Amino acid sequence: MRLLARRDYSLVELQQRLRQRGHEQSAIEQALTECQQRGWQDDARFAGQFVRSRYLQGYGPLRIAAELRQRGVAAALIDALLEDDELDWQQALNQLFARRFQGGAAAGKERYKQARALQQRGFDNDQIRQLLDL
Repeated sequence: MRLLARRDYSLVELQQRLRQRGHEQSAIEQALTECQQRGWQDDARFAGQFVRSRYLQGYGPLRIAAELRQRGVAAALIDALLEDDELDWQQALNQLFARRFQGGAAAGKERYKQARALQQRGFDNDQIRQLLDL
């Protein structure tokens, strides 16, 4: 409960943390089942907050999806959250680009460096091409 008091965790993250602290598997399963029944742990709530947080930090859908998969969130839930109409990925990309590259789109090799930096933030090639007109 102390872990969940600070922030939400996915079920897989909690299992890993409790295992690292030396708890037995049966005790972990029992505790996590109780946490889910009481509404203290919910993967959907965790994933929703995670997506909003990372979106506001300027990360793209590919990176966010990969991070959620690492945390054990179901693929169907990830897809549903990333397709939310409130998330405008192109606008997020435009804001990130304006903040990161104040001089605008560069030419030549620099333009490809800019594209690579945006890819690492989790935006797909189509979005980046549309922004940079590659």
